[in-house]
Amino acid sequence: MFTIAIFLTMLIAAIQPVTDPDFWWHVTTGNWILSHHAVPHHDLFTFTVPDHRWITHEWLSEVLLSALYAAGRLPLVSLVFGAISAAGFLLVYLAIDRRVNFVIAGLTLALGVAAANPIWGPRIQMITFALTALTYLWIKRYCEGSSRALYFLPAVMLVWVNLHAGFVLGDAILGIALFVEGVRYLLHRPGAMAFPRLRAMAAVLAASIAVAIINPNGWDIYLYPFQTGGSAEQQRLIVEWFSPNFQMSQIWAFEAMIFLIIGGLALARRIEPRQFLLLLVGLGLALHSVRNLSLFMLVAVPALADYAQQARERLSLRWPRRVPKTTPVTFALNLVMILLIAAIVAVAGIVNTQATRMLRATPHRTAPSLRVAPAPITAPETT
Repeated sequence: MFTIAIFLTMLIAAIQPVTDPDFWWHVTTGNWILSHHAVPHHDLFTFTVPDHRWITHEWLSEVLLSALYAAGRLPLVSLVFGAISAAGFLLVYLAIDRRVNFVIAGLTLALGVAAANPIWGPRIQMITFALTALTYLWIKRYCEGSSRALYFLPAVMLVWVNLHAGFVLGDAILGIALFVEGVRYLLHRPGAMAFPRLRAMAAVLAASIAVAIINPNGWDIYLYPFQTGGSAEQQRLIVEWFSPNFQMSQIWAFEAMIFLIIGGLALARRIEPRQFLLLLVGLGLALHSVRNLSLFMLVAVPALADYAQQARERLSLRWPRRVPKTTPVTFALNLVMILLIAAIVAVAGIVNTQATRMLRATPHRTAPSLRVAPAPITAPETT
């Protein structure tokens, strides 16, 4: 019941109204693709540079957005992408070590969702968040020897590369894991992965890199993430590419998570190298750009839960092991409470959406003289 309540509460973060201005040119591009039955390779929107090369790295997601908007307008878009975000939260929760107490696991996940709160919403990058969480889970379980689902990663990558350029995160996480496990094998560390499994892991990585060229842009798709991440204009002009401002209340949960991780590292008896290296990479990217907070959350939640569990065991904090048996009356009351929480979350989402619409419409109704001429649409490569 505690875990279900945690997930229902996190739906507030997952299901949000559409506020990202990029949404509208995504929908427009999706409409163009559906009407012309082709993927554009040149800028469609900027009058001054009509021949500018455009790597349409998220064309399939734009088609999805266009179809959702046509079927159910903004509420359906919010619900579908909220479900995608919630699926990502669930996958992160499943990546937490099974020996971690459920209270620690639930609270750590809630803190992680709060830490990345500026990022959540009906945005295409939520697809990358969910698929990165799936990749992380598959890699973790493969390295532990409990699953071979990682073999399906090339098939996922084939779809992912047409959904969003964030597919490179899947390759990067797999590459880091392969590097760590390879070093452990060469150093003959206890519990090192057997060579046949290492070889299979390398084959999965090679196949994932190879299938990514099956997209309208070919090998150029690998250039786009680095060109975008290294763009001085985006780093200077777009807020979500800025470094986190720790004076903002929205970033305080991220700050708290950093301090808790430091404390957990000090008390932990065992630090898993692969998990620790991914944590450092995620933290470095998050400190560089707010946009990467979702990646940090993804790798930090399992690590922090693991360290917190070890700290609990080291400090000998004893919690009741036996939970009183639930009577039919107690079960019914718990079920009613869960349904009430779900109803409150749903109503809050609807009210939030309606309030956003009213706020957007109010200036046009009450002060027509204050309308501002719309800014010219800039190229999707630089917005």
